[in-house]
Amino acid sequence: MFCSQCGTKLNDNAKFCSRCGQRVIQVAPLQTPAPVTAVQPTAAPVAGVSQTVPVTAQINQTAAPAPTGQAAPSVNLAASATPVTPVQVPAMPAAAVPTPAPTAPATTAPTPAAVPPATSAAAPNPTAAPANPITSNPLIGRLFNPASLKTMLVSLGTGLGAALAVGLVAALCISIVIPPSSWLPALSSSNSSVSYALDGSDAYIAMPNFVQILVAIVIAGLSGSFSVQASGPVGSNNAYVSLQQLGVHTSIWLPVGLSGLALLIGAAFGSYMLARKREAPVQVRWDGAISAAIIGLGSGLVLLILGALFPLSIKGSANQFSASGALNGASLRTFAMGFLLAGIGALIGYAMAQFAPDSSNIALALWRWTHRTRGFVRTVVESFAIYWLVFTVIGVVVFIWLIVQTHQPKLFLLLFLLFPYLPVALFVLAAFGTIAYSGYGPALNFSLFGFAKPAGSSTSIDSSPAVAVGWQLWLLFLAFVLATIVIVLRTSLRNMQDPWYAAWKHTWKSPVAVGVLWIVFTVIMSFGASLSFNGFSGALSSILSNYDLTSEIHPYHFSIAIAAWFFIIAGLWAFIIEALAMRVGPTVIASMPGMGKFLAGGYVQPTPAQIAARAKAGASSVAQR
Repeated sequence: MFCSQCGTKLNDNAKFCSRCGQRVIQVAPLQTPAPVTAVQPTAAPVAGVSQTVPVTAQINQTAAPAPTGQAAPSVNLAASATPVTPVQVPAMPAAAVPTPAPTAPATTAPTPAAVPPATSAAAPNPTAAPANPITSNPLIGRLFNPASLKTMLVSLGTGLGAALAVGLVAALCISIVIPPSSWLPALSSSNSSVSYALDGSDAYIAMPNFVQILVAIVIAGLSGSFSVQASGPVGSNNAYVSLQQLGVHTSIWLPVGLSGLALLIGAAFGSYMLARKREAPVQVRWDGAISAAIIGLGSGLVLLILGALFPLSIKGSANQFSASGALNGASLRTFAMGFLLAGIGALIGYAMAQFAPDSSNIALALWRWTHRTRGFVRTVVESFAIYWLVFTVIGVVVFIWLIVQTHQPKLFLLLFLLFPYLPVALFVLAAFGTIAYSGYGPALNFSLFGFAKPAGSSTSIDSSPAVAVGWQLWLLFLAFVLATIVIVLRTSLRNMQDPWYAAWKHTWKSPVAVGVLWIVFTVIMSFGASLSFNGFSGALSSILSNYDLTSEIHPYHFSIAIAAWFFIIAGLWAFIIEALAMRVGPTVIASMPGMGKFLAGGYVQPTPAQIAARAKAGASSVAQR
């Protein structure tokens, strides 16, 4: 049986083409009627007598009947310009006459029976290989077959659903603890201008609704950016002008929060659950990569539309004047972060469907794949997991400690925005990295050694170049050292079991991979805001003078982020782990035999034969293309 789309030979029970993904329709083959051969009557030959066989007899006997509804064509051989010569058959003895073989007619006239009627053409057999197969791209066929499209839709839906679920919980907590109706009194008590504007009896304020708060939390957790939009009366004639008309452009963003993490995990869960059930093995390259990009594209577009439809807006009117302000999340960064997080999550799901399809969910698949993999990949993934676990626990403890020390229970609402940023920041400090501040005023670097600032600059922190901090921060370094020792010993135990990777020629791979990962973390784990002006208009100068603000305002940008050079420090620590695992770790393990049970998780577990064959089949099919 062959595929009707690309002509590939298939098994008899195949449902889909293994090359292009075309659905195979099982059709019983048509029975082609056997051709009917006209029997020519022959008379028994008589010895010594010449037999004359007229050609006209043969033609009349083998002529096919005309189709129904048409008159049979008459052939007048007697009137033909070419005379028909009879065939002379010489007489032979009866005992020596063999069975005469059929001979071709001696005449050159066409035989009507050789041309079948037009209505007798048989239908083509769908199971036979097409004479001219349709050439199509197998990759496109696999990407857009029903199973693949369903997997992409489920992955996109579960990712966005998980992000919205986290945002829903956060929005409910904010609406209960800090309802929007309480925002205005707090603002008016802290700003005399707002309080004066609300003195009129006809004052009206429209606060954000629940859906706007929900969408704003989701976009903020993705590290999407918001633009500030405001309009109101300006100047002596009270003409309504917006910030954009004044040439003012703003952008605000936060680090990746829980809703962004939920988007990544949800996309991975959805793609894994369906991709692992396919008959054909999943191919991360190129099928999985392109499918993940399509999922990321859909996620970015949906978030962009939500940000444009539901901005976090405040509208009000008082004393015959009205004004409005909004935080609009429809921005390029919002689209890019939605694309990045959903795409990475979906790609992880497709990868696990190829290399660990024997699990019921993505978490168990990651666990099994981690314990089956070897070399620097195992070291990087295991280091990430151990450090993440240790500093997440420390981050929760620090967060609770801050709430207790400040006596502000409402600070727990920051949980949705500070995680996973807080564990990452604590790890950076523990590894001798810095959290850098840049923007208005002098730059500041926060590390285990305190706040550092350029010499000669003056800030409200202190007049010295560096400000010391408490000894509590050095507990972070102690936790980092203990976690590093565990990683070194597990890597040493694995090298003793799998000595192929216990060589200096492999020690560069882990530092390079870690450095690349930290470059990505530096981009997505940052706070930031920017303010720019396209010149100064007369209306803007009027506003600045009315509120006693200096007109000498310059473009402003501020950010709180991991120092850009930290990827070098992270790569150096990765190299130290590899070096200690080869030179020091084996000696420590040999001197402490009981440590093997404690570090047993560092061993490489064997991959089942059927899983290895499925992964190899997916990789080999890609290599053949």
